[in-house]
Amino acid sequence: MQKISRGGKKGEKGLSQTTIHIELSVDKRLFQVPVTTLLTNVKNDSPMVSPLVLLLSLCLVCCKSAAEADLMSEFDHNAVLDTHEKMKLYWSTDLDAKMIYFAMEAVSTGWVGLGFSENGAMIGSDVVIGWVKDGKGNLKDHFATSSSSLVVDHQQDYELTGYKESGGKAVLRFQRKFDTHDPWDRKFEKGDTNVIFAFHSENPDSPMEIPKQVFRVSRRMISFVKRNKRAADNGESGEKRFRFTARNVTIPSRKSTYWCTVSRGPNLKSKHHITRFEAKIQAENKDLVHHMALFQCYTDYNFASEFFLQGGDCFANNMFAKCKGFNSIAVAGAGIETHINLPDHVGFPIGGEDLPKIYLLEIFYSNPGKKEGKIDSSGFDLYYTQNVRTYDAGMVYLGTKLDDWQIIPPKQKDWVLVGYCMHQCTEDKFNSTSLPGKGIKIFAANTHMHSAGRAAWIKHIRNGKELPEIDCTDKFDFPKEQGDDLIQFCKYDSLNSKKLIKGGIDGDDEMCFGIVFYYPRISGFLRCQSVSIDPSLKLLNKYFNKPKVTSLNSNPLVHRNATWSDAMVADFREYERNNEKVIPECIYKANLTTNDLKNVTINVPIPKISEGLPPEQHTCQSQVISSESVNLSRSACTFVFGTLCALVGALK
Repeated sequence: MQKISRGGKKGEKGLSQTTIHIELSVDKRLFQVPVTTLLTNVKNDSPMVSPLVLLLSLCLVCCKSAAEADLMSEFDHNAVLDTHEKMKLYWSTDLDAKMIYFAMEAVSTGWVGLGFSENGAMIGSDVVIGWVKDGKGNLKDHFATSSSSLVVDHQQDYELTGYKESGGKAVLRFQRKFDTHDPWDRKFEKGDTNVIFAFHSENPDSPMEIPKQVFRVSRRMISFVKRNKRAADNGESGEKRFRFTARNVTIPSRKSTYWCTVSRGPNLKSKHHITRFEAKIQAENKDLVHHMALFQCYTDYNFASEFFLQGGDCFANNMFAKCKGFNSIAVAGAGIETHINLPDHVGFPIGGEDLPKIYLLEIFYSNPGKKEGKIDSSGFDLYYTQNVRTYDAGMVYLGTKLDDWQIIPPKQKDWVLVGYCMHQCTEDKFNSTSLPGKGIKIFAANTHMHSAGRAAWIKHIRNGKELPEIDCTDKFDFPKEQGDDLIQFCKYDSLNSKKLIKGGIDGDDEMCFGIVFYYPRISGFLRCQSVSIDPSLKLLNKYFNKPKVTSLNSNPLVHRNATWSDAMVADFREYERNNEKVIPECIYKANLTTNDLKNVTINVPIPKISEGLPPEQHTCQSQVISSESVNLSRSACTFVFGTLCALVGALK
């Protein structure tokens, strides 16, 4: 599940890298005893990426060799750590043994380093370095005492389990326990871990003499603990595959494009279940494919043949309106894990008489450089079985409604937007489910923000009592009660923006989405969000001579070329912090007016927390990640994907 994410410090010069070639090995932090110097050359303006995002990006890489295919089939998860695909990380988690198994693969014949950091910084991070020399694998546990120095840990907790060097590549395998009881090692817990990495063309003369790294490194957020371990055969017996992809799309040479392709699903007369899906993003287009989403489309519209052949612009062709309803099936993209395996008793339904036969693939191409002549056929592989599982899976979007009432002033740090999934919108739905205690269970979640996004977490409130955070906790045992509210928090940094940032779909806009996978599926339960109107109106009344505002279709603030003074920012921050009412999306309708804000059944009081969670249990907010991806320009979105768990949350 998703945790708080926040970017690294602007003044920091980068990650130091110590090094040993490591195949996949257990998570580890940079902590060791002897001091070694690492090169730190990450520039101040370079994007920082959370470990989770790092690993997830790796997952998007297609197998390019038999060796890589072997690693991808052997390990449950993988991520590409750098934009040039020179370093990849693979890992599997054994929750019973409380052990993580890693493999690091790098285009290098020197050392390879992987670090785990509390906040994405080099200092204080737990680092493991490995290399292959004279036919022998080496692996050392370190910790970072500064942004350029490593110390070998006196307690070596990373165990080398395999190594190989050939064809200019090194692979190191290793393992580590969740908790080594070593103060210099980072404990692997529920939630995400900041990951840093580096490699070098030369081997060290000794573990005490790690050469400086010579390329720019990045930090990413990865969730190691909340992962389902896949079956050894990478799928159940009798599983079949169906591929949904774009079809040789010429990516438009404009900054942002939403491209939709229509496909017919497999011809299945009876209900089947999708057990897992894999994103297939073309390697040469990973810097352009920002994200993808696949939907089942309820429609009687007769799509023209070109939409089945190559597709078209989603909005220019009004594609979404042609579907009378949707079932969300799969998402992937920058920072989204490429392999998603559903719990053994849960599957997305497909086939039969009642489910749609038409599928809509949406791909967002972020092309700030306006590149021309790029051809793309990215998409998804869906794996399905005739062995119907106990529950149907569903997917719902939390957070703020996508409109321009959600704004972030320029030159701000740690600006927070809040969206509410309120019990007024969910009680009837949750009471209709087939679970013995009603409600739903959450098994995975992720967060979607754009380039200004720095952190995200979800609070769970029941009748005023704050429960463990959804995106950090992997076990819930709640009493049978009603009145659950989910609150999505998104934190942003607009220090590099000269104007306000509004909510919207373009790369320069912002979003605050929580994407939650749950069961059993509730028909029509696609969004549970809110929109906050009052703070903007208060600011308009105070600083813009009380302009006449009637329609709520658009926020007048975004159309004013206003200079944001410190006082104006302070007041708006206070208005946002003390806001007491929102309009739930299940109530929202077009053409609302300011008079509707007086109606408490429309502009609804937000849930109050009468009994907060103890500070030590705020595990989400105590963890820091970066939500920027090195694979994208700063105007592109970032996804931070949480872990898949058999049972992560229960909502009543």
